[in-house]
Amino acid sequence: MPSDAERSTQHAFTSGGAARVLAGACRRAGLDSDGARLIRLGENALFRLAAHPVVVRIARSREYLDAVQGEVRVSRWLSRTGFPVTRVVDDLEQPVVVDGHPVTFWHVIEKGPRKPTYGELGAVLRDLHSLTVRKCAVHGEAHVQNLMKEQYGAFFGAYGRDLRGWPGFPALRALQEFKMTTWLMQNVAESAETAAEYARRISSLRNEDEPRDWSPG
Repeated sequence: MPSDAERSTQHAFTSGGAARVLAGACRRAGLDSDGARLIRLGENALFRLAAHPVVVRIARSREYLDAVQGEVRVSRWLSRTGFPVTRVVDDLEQPVVVDGHPVTFWHVIEKGPRKPTYGELGAVLRDLHSLTVRKCAVHGEAHVQNLMKEQYGAFFGAYGRDLRGWPGFPALRALQEFKMTTWLMQNVAESAETAAEYARRISSLRNEDEPRDWSPG
């Protein structure tokens, strides 16, 4: 369980607070944080550095240190196997802890000339799951951004299995929707738009018949 100090740090996890952690982490790593752009604030804060092709990922509290260390190990392992994975910056200490926040540094993935298809995403996940994976952290939200219903056929056609036929799928879907709502809850003070989106998601969870036409957040 996190200490009172760690809980206080986590509750104060705002874009401004994350920017201060970013500056401290970059100083320790010998990187320039001037002009860094906040990409996303959720369970982690993600910043794209202007002076380096690096994304800095800041966790909410020291409570996440073990998980962050595992993510670094898995990234390095998958990279060694030749799997196309987001890579940590190998010549930097990983992770560093600044003001109670584990911080990691990742190579930027530049956008290609086109977006990947849902079939391509399914094939990548199939290849990942075919590896002999030791206990590790694997992202649970397959993106392009996230799967939409109309593209799901292409996805499971490439993946090789339609998870909707699995008896545990309704529970998995409900848990994922709950997770998508609670992480957004952490940022309701950031903007009126975020607060409104959170309220809409809560309403959807309370009424199974409401559409899940949620805005990305």
